[in-house]
Amino acid sequence: MSPNRQKSYAEFQKFVDVDTHRILKPSQTRWLSVAQCVGRILEQYPALVLFFTAEATDKSSLQAERILKALNFTYVKATLEFCDYVLGDLTGLNFIFQSNGFQLHRLVTEVERVVKILCQNFRKPIENLTDINVDDESRWLPLNKV
Repeated sequence: MSPNRQKSYAEFQKFVDVDTHRILKPSQTRWLSVAQCVGRILEQYPALVLFFTAEATDKSSLQAERILKALNFTYVKATLEFCDYVLGDLTGLNFIFQSNGFQLHRLVTEVERVVKILCQNFRKPIENLTDINVDDESRWLPLNKV
């Protein structure tokens, strides 16, 4: 982002009372950085909407219009919120795979933890994770509990 755009964006951040952070770029080699990027975008969402509204209106920028349209599309923010939720749980598991030291002894425990957390969102509790039958509808939670 150019210095002028950064200054303009900082004004919108102040207006909506969010921290004046930069938007992060995910690292090409570290998947763990995606969780931080998603969190930062959600933190800055109101300022981003205002900034791209001004860019699209004042400068008639086609690119700004496309970004604004995406930001205003309900499913984009919902997808980011879902990713933020899931990535929070997956980060610990992914950390095991990306660590330099021997971590195999932690793998089963961490996988079980993540599976339990994710399953509790749509399944009734089960003692043994190896007994999960995803096709058994009697174990699914009712939609109003999901």
